[in-house]
Amino acid sequence: MAFFKASASDIERFNKYFRSTDPSKCWEWNGAHHPKGYGTFRLAKTSVPAHRFAYALTHNMFIPDGMVIDHICHNRSCVNPDHLRAVTVQENSEYRVSCNKNSKSGIRGVYWRNDRKAWQVEVIKNRKAYKRGPFKTLARAEAAATRLREELGFLTGFGMKETQ
Repeated sequence: MAFFKASASDIERFNKYFRSTDPSKCWEWNGAHHPKGYGTFRLAKTSVPAHRFAYALTHNMFIPDGMVIDHICHNRSCVNPDHLRAVTVQENSEYRVSCNKNSKSGIRGVYWRNDRKAWQVEVIKNRKAYKRGPFKTLARAEAAATRLREELGFLTGFGMKETQ
């Protein structure tokens, strides 16, 4: 699926909104931002996500049908094409690093069980919950959550360490 058409002047204008000094680091978007932190770029009288435009530029203006663009660096403002990959919505959800807002552990998939006075791990893949625990220490629960995600085939960011 063609994403959109961009002229040479559109691409030149896009490139003015970030610095690309180091290909291994995030390229911070300095233009407009969506309230959720994603960069936005004005193109043909519409606003497009800057990271999607950056991905499309490096892939002949093509994003596969049914795919979203995931930040493997987990930085919503990054437009470095080396930090972007096309994934399904489900994969994007699975790769998400942050925990839920109501989490007391601060670690994705780890929560406190009052009835057991211990930490519990729960990871969901393909709508099925996989549980481990209980664990007396948060560190052991965190390690178990990481191992479980690895067992289930979750990627940690194409060489980038998952920060949990």
